[in-house]
Amino acid sequence: MLYFSPLEPAGYLPLMLNASDPRSVQEQLNDSYAHGGGWHSFSGFHLVERAGKYALSYPGDPLMMEVSRAQFRDQLLVLFQYSWLGIIEEGKLLDVARVD
Repeated sequence: MLYFSPLEPAGYLPLMLNASDPRSVQEQLNDSYAHGGGWHSFSGFHLVERAGKYALSYPGDPLMMEVSRAQFRDQLLVLFQYSWLGIIEEGKLLDVARVD
């Protein structure tokens, strides 16, 4: 099981991912979260790091701050305000989707 820290903001996300499943985070969430719309990548975000915490920047919007995070294989999964989930690898934002 995957544990976000703190766990509560992550809702059911930890139950939707399995490290022994060889599929990517996006594929697993697309399958597990199909009733909620699946995984739909959203472009245009930039990753901001401040004092060891991450934020998402999108043109014209205020910063969306990190509320929870979990390590999944070689990737860091960061849940941001307004239900945005970012996949970060080696300090770079790989993908973002809304998971509300």
